[in-house]
Amino acid sequence: MSSTNFLNKARAVALACVICGCGAACSMLVRPVSEAAQKPRIAVLPLVNMSGRPAPIKELRQALTQGLAAQGVFVLGDEDLERFMTRHRVRYTSGIDTVTAQAFKKETGPDAVLITTLEIYADSRPPAIALTSRLVSVGDLPVILWMETVGLTGAESPGLLGLGLIDDIARLRKKAFDRLTGSFAEFLAGGTGARSGRGDGRFRPKTVYSSSFMRPGGKYTVAVAPFLNRSERNDADEFLALHFISQLTTAGTFDVIDPGAVREQLLFFRFILQEGLSVRQADLIHNSLQADFILTGKVMEYREVEDKPTVEFEALVFERKSIKIVWASWSFNQGDDGVFFFDWGRISTAGELAAKMTQAVVRDMIARGTAKDGRPPEEQSSAKGKSPNVWKDFLKH
Repeated sequence: MSSTNFLNKARAVALACVICGCGAACSMLVRPVSEAAQKPRIAVLPLVNMSGRPAPIKELRQALTQGLAAQGVFVLGDEDLERFMTRHRVRYTSGIDTVTAQAFKKETGPDAVLITTLEIYADSRPPAIALTSRLVSVGDLPVILWMETVGLTGAESPGLLGLGLIDDIARLRKKAFDRLTGSFAEFLAGGTGARSGRGDGRFRPKTVYSSSFMRPGGKYTVAVAPFLNRSERNDADEFLALHFISQLTTAGTFDVIDPGAVREQLLFFRFILQEGLSVRQADLIHNSLQADFILTGKVMEYREVEDKPTVEFEALVFERKSIKIVWASWSFNQGDDGVFFFDWGRISTAGELAAKMTQAVVRDMIARGTAKDGRPPEEQSSAKGKSPNVWKDFLKH
């Protein structure tokens, strides 16, 4: 289903509730089959725990589904989802491939699938939680419709005399899910959905090579291939890839193919990426997925250090048309970069730091990639002070 049709379903439900004059209670008073037909339908896959610690995955998923239901979304029942996953032997829930996406659409009828990854879960004092959710279309090619990342610690806003400290993981979880479902509600209403915020020069890549590989106002399809992990943290490559996917999705310039479909092609061609993606391998994936660009890279550091997380990575972009690398950058930052007074602006988690760094790379990539001579963004007056509307261009298609 297209993003436009998905949003139209959601708006129809909201309008019906307004006409009834009963808000959320409308869903309790009007429960005929026609309502279920009006609601956008979503299958919520089991959460993926990549925190390295035990976490109440089922409880977290239940909280997420309840939040979605409160936004007027019809969530596929647990029994139907379990039967589907058993029938098709679906064990990998970090993404969705083309075969599974087509089967979902044909057999269970959802409009999209929600995939959620838990990056951090600590019930210590102060507690911490970080998770990423994305909504992926079902059908011929799974494309990401909405994506949001939330990372919180109980000590991130202590305030005067520590009155803002949060010691209870339950309170912090609620705050995280409120942000997540709030972003989703904005998406359903036709807004940007993601809280990208303004750019920060502290997090721009340290070195960049770029050619002019995009036209201003153009729309491109991009796939994110696995990153090489040279850091000491397990799964750092997947975390960084997710942050890039999130920023590419919200940039408004790209249609992002779900990484599950990319994984499907890597398995089909039996690629082993010991030293990264080669130009020949990129060309095969380009053609099989009809992607204009493939983004990949290498993670050197992804460390959670108290009050000073550190992230370092390289990013590469392969272009289908020229079969060449058109972007290469190196980024390095720590959580206290540019912090001088009262810890103002300090970043407390590696995930939050990676989000800001990947946002800076994507913005720089668009600004340089659309310039005639690849000049830095500060030399392009047209690129200054503008933040792209996330769904404005997407909804036209």
